[in-house]
Amino acid sequence: MEAGLAWKYWNEFSKAVPKEYDFCSRIDQYRRPAGSGDMVNTMLNYSYSLLESECLRAVNSVGLELM
Repeated sequence: MEAGLAWKYWNEFSKAVPKEYDFCSRIDQYRRPAGSGDMVNTMLNYSYSLLESECLRAVNSVGLELM
């Protein structure tokens, strides 16, 4: 079920991305030989990395530890 919803989400997301960015889908990145494949997936990967570091910083700042 989660995979089906993810496919629908990224399918709708791709409609908002201009064609010149060559974004097919988020899932398609795993079928490409190396790296994130296109500019949109690269930006998404970078954004997720920034978000993760901010979340980890917030967790650590209140004294919690991740196992």
